[in-house]
Amino acid sequence: MFDARGAAGSDPSPEGFGRLIAWFGAVWVCTAAALWCAVRFHVLGGGSVDPVALLRAAGFGLALVLVLVLPARAAVAGLALLAGALVLDRHVPGVADVVVALACLGLGLRLLRGAALRGWLVVAAVAVLAALRHMSVILSLGYAVPVSQELALVGLQHKDTLFHAAIAALFSETGHASIGLNGLVALHYHILSHVFAGSFAGWIGQPVLQAYGMFVPVLGGAAMFAAFLAALRGVTGRNARQGPVPALVLAVVAAASSDRLMPSFWVSESYLVSLMLMCLAVALVAESIGRGAVGAGAVLLLALLAGMTALAKISTGAVLVCGLIPMLVVAGGGRWRALVSASAVAAPFVAVYVSTFSETEAGGGMIAPFAYYGNGGEGLGLVLLVLAGFASVRTWQNHRGNTVLVGLCLMAWAGFAAGLLLDLAAGATGYFVGPGLWAAFLAVLALVLRREEPLPKWMLRVAVTLFGLMVLGGIGGRSADRLAGYADALQGTAAEERMTRGIAARIVVAVRDDPSIVAVHVDPKAASFWSGGGKTCWATSLTIQALTGRPVLGAIVPAQYGCVSPAPYYGWGDYDPAKDSALALSPDGICAAAEPWGFAKVLEIAADESLSVVTCDAGRAGPVLRVSDGVTP
Repeated sequence: MFDARGAAGSDPSPEGFGRLIAWFGAVWVCTAAALWCAVRFHVLGGGSVDPVALLRAAGFGLALVLVLVLPARAAVAGLALLAGALVLDRHVPGVADVVVALACLGLGLRLLRGAALRGWLVVAAVAVLAALRHMSVILSLGYAVPVSQELALVGLQHKDTLFHAAIAALFSETGHASIGLNGLVALHYHILSHVFAGSFAGWIGQPVLQAYGMFVPVLGGAAMFAAFLAALRGVTGRNARQGPVPALVLAVVAAASSDRLMPSFWVSESYLVSLMLMCLAVALVAESIGRGAVGAGAVLLLALLAGMTALAKISTGAVLVCGLIPMLVVAGGGRWRALVSASAVAAPFVAVYVSTFSETEAGGGMIAPFAYYGNGGEGLGLVLLVLAGFASVRTWQNHRGNTVLVGLCLMAWAGFAAGLLLDLAAGATGYFVGPGLWAAFLAVLALVLRREEPLPKWMLRVAVTLFGLMVLGGIGGRSADRLAGYADALQGTAAEERMTRGIAARIVVAVRDDPSIVAVHVDPKAASFWSGGGKTCWATSLTIQALTGRPVLGAIVPAQYGCVSPAPYYGWGDYDPAKDSALALSPDGICAAAEPWGFAKVLEIAADESLSVVTCDAGRAGPVLRVSDGVTP
């Protein structure tokens, strides 16, 4: 079963590896979907799962995995087709269903046809363990959990999930990148993953917060790892001396075990999407160089991927460009052509950086040598240093002319250098170091797979066994405690009352029943809303936006509730608490505040927590209609 050269039909070719990756991703998606159902059923009981939404989510995950294991150029085209179908489905319902179904059927038959069972059970076991580990980390950290919508309704949602869901929901509903604290003030941020998540929510017919709880665990992790494995296949090419089962098992076990160093890659949708795009770019450049030349078409696709990676997460884009430019300079085929190719790839990244970069509180003080590695990041930095050093030495000794390996080593060192020099808030420096670690993984694993001697069978047995023990141990720890906590918080009469008749739930119902409502205003004396959250106080300001996709007129929590502002982070730097906090406004005052944004209908939550719809015309209030209390289904 662990034959180093044999498994999966004794096919060590890239095609054989591709079939295994497809199988691995499919098992992960199916396992993750089952786990998602199990969590919802355990916490909320029967009737809490929408089978159509779950089927669509799992189908999209399968289609995404199957597309990513195609040759790199076809994978880019397939990814564009899937993303385009999600966006188009809003205007032409059913388009995404057709595209996803055809991708699953056609690509599934193509990739899985004629494959032998031997070795596939091992890969399936590793996929199940990886999906379990992913859900365990999600539950333990509290980001994008399967009950995200319900936690927001009772005021217990994680601040980061509220922030990202607010961006996604507002962009989906208004077309603006904003967090909606007072109108639609522009947010300078990398938003590609939010656009993707918002479109995904619209297609599966679920609120954005609910979609986040599906997007990350059901398809995000599987897609990112499929892209990582596809990149490894591209880097090793036909030079791999080991069988595809050892290649996949070692890659997954090594990378998945690293969540102790960088756990947020499991739960951040922007990290998952940006890493997926980074790996796809590595696969594309490896495939092009393997053919002997990087043509104009490949350069344009690499430029597109570099820009999209940066738009998903600027730090991942920076690390990718640090590797792509040297690769293209070396493989460019002439000085001027190399210069043009490198410039073409760098230009989209620079454009995204200029348009999305927001200064930190320290401003020019971002440069602070050794601050990150001396303040909790030293473990990640040490592992990256060892892996990058090993990959660089081995590449210099035996593979000096391998342009892709050299580029991966440079990406690894770029991530390490960022950790050495930068000091960003809330551990954000780690988002530069992390992609460097993934590049180092790719380089080291590619070197291992090129060994002439077969890997010993005991090595794989030990790797899978230890990984299984680590996963099972994690399930019984913090994640189990968190799951029990979610059940306690969302069960019982009081929780049901808040989820169905609480002020947040009533706002959701009012907007659902009258989609022409385009903004919300909450009186500062509506105490059960402003002080009803049990987690981060200031995150209450993002609850309405995340739940409804509607901006608020004055959403910063009023001073009397004692919240500490996160400014300038989480977009707060674009607002002034003196002007953008919740204020007591008459209907005319509400319409005056709405007029610069062109809001014609505003939902008002009064001091007595009653709901009314204020119709505005040229900054003056028209009819004010009382909203009957609704109940969330």
